[in-house]
Amino acid sequence: LRHLVKWAVIIRWSLPRVYLLLPLFNLGLLSAALVCVCASAGRHLGLALVLAAAAFGSRALVALLQDRLVGEGALPLPWYAALAFMDLGAVGFWVAGFQSEILWRGVRYRLSWGGHAEVVEKC
Repeated sequence: LRHLVKWAVIIRWSLPRVYLLLPLFNLGLLSAALVCVCASAGRHLGLALVLAAAAFGSRALVALLQDRLVGEGALPLPWYAALAFMDLGAVGFWVAGFQSEILWRGVRYRLSWGGHAEVVEKC
């Protein structure tokens, strides 16, 4: 997990504009947001739930097909259901990317725009 957070921070400071747009490409997050908006508006909740189920289901189905057709075998089916919710979990790593410091190989770095890093301390 620390490794993923470290890379989220590096990517955020190296490509800030792209990083800010990443949630717009997370189908799980967009589906959940659609359900919340429709529920709060009191309109089209059924359609939003169907679209969210399609988004989450397609995520699992594509992974299953990829593993069976190209991979070395499929995982147990419950693992594919978990994939649908992993997209939502990725939001946590996106938020963690807004830190400005990382620890790498015993050295703490402070990152700045353009991916520049300065040594803060050697641990």
